[in-house]
Amino acid sequence: MKKEFHTGNRRLRNGLYSILLCIVMVLVVIGINLLVSVLPQQKIRIDTTAQGLYSLSEQTKSVLQELEEDVELYLISEPGKEDDYTVNLLDRYADLSGHIHVEEINPLTNPMFTAAYSEETVENNSVIAVSAQRSKVVSSMDMYTYGFDYDYYTNATVFNGEALLTNAIRYVTDPEIPAVYLLTGHGELPLPGALSDALATENVDIRELNLVTEKVVPEDALAVVLFSPATDITEQEKEELLSFSDRGGGLILVSGYSGEDRTNLYALTAAFGMEPEEGVILENDERHSISGYAFYLLPDIEPHEITDPIAKAGQNILTPVVMGIRENSHRSTLAVTPLLTTSENAYLKTDPDNTSTYEMEEGDTAGEFVVAAASEEDYNDTRIRMLWFASDMMFTEQADTIVSGSNTDLFINAVFWTANRNNDITVRSKSTMMPYLTVTTAFRNTMMILTAVVLPLAAVAAGVVILIRRRRAS
Repeated sequence: MKKEFHTGNRRLRNGLYSILLCIVMVLVVIGINLLVSVLPQQKIRIDTTAQGLYSLSEQTKSVLQELEEDVELYLISEPGKEDDYTVNLLDRYADLSGHIHVEEINPLTNPMFTAAYSEETVENNSVIAVSAQRSKVVSSMDMYTYGFDYDYYTNATVFNGEALLTNAIRYVTDPEIPAVYLLTGHGELPLPGALSDALATENVDIRELNLVTEKVVPEDALAVVLFSPATDITEQEKEELLSFSDRGGGLILVSGYSGEDRTNLYALTAAFGMEPEEGVILENDERHSISGYAFYLLPDIEPHEITDPIAKAGQNILTPVVMGIRENSHRSTLAVTPLLTTSENAYLKTDPDNTSTYEMEEGDTAGEFVVAAASEEDYNDTRIRMLWFASDMMFTEQADTIVSGSNTDLFINAVFWTANRNNDITVRSKSTMMPYLTVTTAFRNTMMILTAVVLPLAAVAAGVVILIRRRRAS
């Protein structure tokens, strides 16, 4: 009887302890929830997506932190039909800057609101950025692009919201919209669609310029791009481009080997301390070329303001069918900096039109080559800048896709650098698709040896060992 009494007391105590522990745990959970509810949202949100779809890039953070005027972000959305990505993105913008104010507008109860900012229909989940200077509509249709992921054979989506919204904020707060002119009249290649779209996203106004008819580069030009001219420029064009540069304008030349006479064009580059090593460069270092294509170079990325973001991100640059750039003798105030260089095992075929082999042969020039370079000089409080990419195939859609768009990033950085807008930045789109795998020749050969030789030999060796052990055991 006494034993049963003590047993009952012990059970009672254990039950009371369990109840007390449950009460304490409930109070702890309530306390944690109360604490979390008063913390800033950016401190408690955790992004677990592989592509960081719920995180802001460092570039966006920089833009928001440097804001000095208020920007209204109006989300045009019917209640209950808000896009989660867009809503979350807007909340994070507001969290990071007191100058950002987010307001949701119901188009059903306020149908005339968007008419003040656009003559066209504004789709659901679009965002309108408004400042005291101007406004810009970011269409929900543009925030998403759709494609097919061939790795998983499923539909895939690219969310471009951050890039578009950040640049919309820059657009409505920028005191001056940059104008970049494309030189025409020499059979230039059209600017690839990816470059045009990227520049438009970066709020760059792209215009055409024929110096033969217009004579002078317009005053609003920040840079002039010579995109793969098929024929030489005139002496007068060369002098006007030099004069434009002396006034602080930037120049970008994109050109590869052609075999045509380009006396005036190369006189222009010579004024900036650069001259061509004409021909086509091939790589003997398998780590510096695309698998099976010695003339599709993966050059080393040299330190520079233009290339540092790309190198930091671990991206590759691809330069197909490229010629070399050599620094010539020039005034001491001019600085020429290599941006992209080959390995020391590269070689130049000076007459590629008449060569019968891709292998190195007598007459080919061997060594390290510069395939992109930047030239700058400070003169009378004016910064003079020119950049030269020695491959006009590197910005094609095929080449850019192989390196997951980093060639386009490089070009945009180059535009802003030559235009003396170093603080302008590029925000890359965040994709739910897998990035393109760039395979070097060395990697391909290593994998071939591994799968065709090493693994089969290892399997045979393992079988022999097992067979020997079994015979000894028996």
